[in-house]
Amino acid sequence: MTVQDIYNKILAMIDQYTEDGVDISSAENIDIEKKVILFVDSAQKELWKQNKKTSQVSITNKPPINLLDNADTYEDFEETVYYPDSTGTPGAQGYSIQVNEEASDNATITLQELVGATWTDLVTITPTSITELTTYTGVLTLTSTSNQVRLKLEGTEHYLHKNRALWQYKYKAASVPIYEQWVKYDMPTDFNGLDVVIEEFPFGQYYSGAPYKIENYRDFYYAFDYEGEIRITYKPIPTTVTALTDTIEIDDVLAEAIVYDVVSKLGFYENPDLVNWSEGRRLEAKMDASANEVPAPDIVVDFYG
Repeated sequence: MTVQDIYNKILAMIDQYTEDGVDISSAENIDIEKKVILFVDSAQKELWKQNKKTSQVSITNKPPINLLDNADTYEDFEETVYYPDSTGTPGAQGYSIQVNEEASDNATITLQELVGATWTDLVTITPTSITELTTYTGVLTLTSTSNQVRLKLEGTEHYLHKNRALWQYKYKAASVPIYEQWVKYDMPTDFNGLDVVIEEFPFGQYYSGAPYKIENYRDFYYAFDYEGEIRITYKPIPTTVTALTDTIEIDDVLAEAIVYDVVSKLGFYENPDLVNWSEGRRLEAKMDASANEVPAPDIVVDFYG
């Protein structure tokens, strides 16, 4: 349904659609047209929470293999330390680590490979002028993937480090994973809150309540070690209506409530007798649109059964 469709119904209700069967020109109704566009935009945004039109985002995740244990805890730097230990681990081909601002101009982070009997530096990182928790990632080019690899942290003063990873597989430099307990997923700009979240494991188990969290009402995070698919259903925020050619972004049944909503507002100017009648019809249309709600996710769970 377009704004024009709503506009035509409104003109008919306030007796401004035709005159003796002849369409009234747009120029004569321009004041009403401009008001209708503004009122429709306002009504659509007021009704969007009852809207049954939804959008869906699908996130598929298979966590990369981290060769380090106890990798997400904050650790104090006190003396030279190695991960997983001084003997290393075989075959790491990438890394990820975060250090706080105290590591600036103080810390040295080195990725080393045991070649023969000698530890050889592959990558050296010296954080400089960082002012917040900073992530460093990269790939490792080994002499042999069977060689031991270790992460070495040095420094002269205290600093904190966390989210350490030695990745088993080789990635493109631009897509080396960042190891964090929670991974932020950038939601679409029209997202303003969840309707339902469904988690589906690779072996078919299906239920609502995925390992996720929401911050600031719209920042979506899922657990790094989650494996499977997360489908997020939400009611998109309608875009601002600016012209008669714009399409209404709520379902057609609910959009009928917009007609009566706008008529009740225009009634103050065009026909006061319409106000109470149209307000009553608006409430009825909203109730009709709210009927027959979709079953709760726990009812749908037997779909895979």
